[in-house]
Amino acid sequence: MAEITAKREAACFFEVDGAIPVLRRSFVEAVGTCLLTIAMVGSGLAVEHQLAGEPIAASLVIAISIAGSLVGLIIALGKVSGGHYNPLITFSQWLRGERPTVCTISYVAVQIVGGLVGAIISTTMFGAAANPNMGSTPSLGLVMSEIVASAGLLTIVIGCGRSGK
Repeated sequence: MAEITAKREAACFFEVDGAIPVLRRSFVEAVGTCLLTIAMVGSGLAVEHQLAGEPIAASLVIAISIAGSLVGLIIALGKVSGGHYNPLITFSQWLRGERPTVCTISYVAVQIVGGLVGAIISTTMFGAAANPNMGSTPSLGLVMSEIVASAGLLTIVIGCGRSGK
């Protein structure tokens, strides 16, 4: 069992030192989620104004912004919290028996709060106008894109966690 634990400690998406108090790890997870949300929402809002007529360029800018931010945050904060920044990742680790219930509840709660705070900060920073479609039902394409993105994220995270890299 010690060998499995040592291997997990070296892998991404697992804390290097699980003895660090859950409160500290959760705080780092909240900060990381907040910063990632600022990058996601902020890049979307920024290109909405600058690249409104260029959807391919806008998508590319958003994708690069999110990917760069995510990599930077995982490198900077991942050793403390595991660098999940997404309740889906935390919950999937709990389902696989890799994360205790108390830690899972704490992480998911702070990830939600961090995401909300990040969205508020980025909309304040980039001065987003009220969206008239905010109360409408999401389109099938939007729902499918979220499913595909979530499946891709889970595949990468679980694969990295199992590979030990």
